[in-house]
Amino acid sequence: MSKLINDLTNEHQTVIGILNEVASLNIASDEAREKLKTVKDALINHIKKEDSQLYPFLNKQAETNTSLKSKLNMFAKDMDSVTKSVFEFFDNYENEESNHEFAKSFGRLVGMLKTRIMKEEKVIYKEYENLQN
Repeated sequence: MSKLINDLTNEHQTVIGILNEVASLNIASDEAREKLKTVKDALINHIKKEDSQLYPFLNKQAETNTSLKSKLNMFAKDMDSVTKSVFEFFDNYENEESNHEFAKSFGRLVGMLKTRIMKEEKVIYKEYENLQN
């Protein structure tokens, strides 16, 4: 596994680990709020790393690989939707008190991120690894 993919995968594991910790806390606690801020910051840095190191290489390869181009287009649309939902969640959480609706939103966030991570690792990261070899 390349260093980049190893780093990105480890970042995914860190984010999911922290989200699992938050799930075991009182969602209204200061500790939960701090952990969620950590997740938000980690996601911002992770996306920046993908945008600067992963996707430029894949997009260049997609210029001559229609299958890869199709996958990247599909993932870009999905990522836009996921990113918007994730950061709306964080914006709402930073500005509102926790309540039952927040707890449901948190559950949806975790599910959405886990699904996105699984797809990204199985498809996009695998494509990157294959093209690197």
